[in-house]
Amino acid sequence: MVPAGYTVALVHEGQWLSTPVTARLVRGTRVRIYCTVEGGTVTGPTGHSSALWDKIDGGYIPDVDVNTGTQQPVRGNCGQ
Repeated sequence: MVPAGYTVALVHEGQWLSTPVTARLVRGTRVRIYCTVEGGTVTGPTGHSSALWDKIDGGYIPDVDVNTGTQQPVRGNCGQ
């Protein structure tokens, strides 16, 4: 789920902030995580930084932008 502290979380075409934005998710949006992958480092609203990205419908979202309850991967590697 997109956590408190965000108005909008951005979904990207790839696992880097420089890739095109494919969707904007409002706070509280539930997402299905298919797999995880390393990518560009992102700092979330709590100040935690991570290079972990989650593959969801429509692209990739920085793991710090998703409230998974852990700072560790919750799904297997995407194989990239």
